[in-house]
Amino acid sequence: ECKDSRHPADFDDVGIEDSMDSGQHFMVKVVGARNVRGPDWFPGVCKSNCFCVVTSLQHGEVLFKTKISKNEVEPCWQEEFRLIEMLHHNGGLEFAVWHSIYSGVDPEVKLPEGTEERLVGKARLVTSRFSLAGFNGDLELEHCGKDISDAVIHIKVGLIGQAYPPPPPPEFHLTIENTSSKNLGIDLDTQDDNTVYVENVRPLGLIDLHNANSKPTERLLPGHFITQVNGVQGRASMLMEEISGLSVLRMVVRRPLVLCVAVDKKDKKQEIGISFNRRSYAGSLLITQMWQGPVMEWNRNNPGREVLLGDRVVAVNGLKGRASDMAKKMKSLERFIMTVVRRHPDPEG
Repeated sequence: ECKDSRHPADFDDVGIEDSMDSGQHFMVKVVGARNVRGPDWFPGVCKSNCFCVVTSLQHGEVLFKTKISKNEVEPCWQEEFRLIEMLHHNGGLEFAVWHSIYSGVDPEVKLPEGTEERLVGKARLVTSRFSLAGFNGDLELEHCGKDISDAVIHIKVGLIGQAYPPPPPPEFHLTIENTSSKNLGIDLDTQDDNTVYVENVRPLGLIDLHNANSKPTERLLPGHFITQVNGVQGRASMLMEEISGLSVLRMVVRRPLVLCVAVDKKDKKQEIGISFNRRSYAGSLLITQMWQGPVMEWNRNNPGREVLLGDRVVAVNGLKGRASDMAKKMKSLERFIMTVVRRHPDPEG
């Protein structure tokens, strides 16, 4: 959800040089990535091998390379290595995700002539983000091409001999004081009647200012769901009344669970098997009905990653836009990747 370089307030104001133990050793786990495939990629059709290279920011040397993810919509490496170099308070790690359009290439060896190797994007994790308590979360990939948006990589860092820290909780609280009647600067969607969905955060509004001065885990971002305002919960219309009518907002926010779903109609004329609550001005499509079709087939073949009623389609082949435009694109294409979001469930147990 965050870039390490975007907000100086991301980093705790502590004396890292004094607090760090030069004898500390960490395990780093490269879990997986999302939205790193181009708009023309589809599993089983395009040969695109995806891997990650981890580099030291301090010395510029390669510390680790993952194996190749060959045919996964969302590359899942689940590989870890021991970080043994001395950590510097200004140092850290860079994670670069690469595509190689070549079958069977080993990232440990130089790619042969004629092979296309393309950088998808890079993310940096500075030492101060993990030296005290470790790290477990998504890092946004920067320097991506125009055809790739919202690409992230999931990283864990923890002390050797200890469990990795837990991820950010699915729910958090924030308070916004609007004593000057300044615009909140957010676009909200109430299609499902039960929550308020954050479609966009505009620059220089109250929410943007709050985000600039908050930790990454306490920012209200596009894709989040507002489930309670000043103790009021229930219908979205009630939440909107609270948001628009008071100068102090105490909100409960639920993070999204994001899935990338490969839909193969096999025939452009075939329906995908879901219908939407279409609001042409909205930036997402709320799924209201499902029947037999390609999406149901995905559900059968991907247990634990099923599309559900009430989910929202927020992108097609990685590209966002108006709900009506996304619906037209899904109808015209034979196969595509749709990005689906829902409120993150409570952790098990």
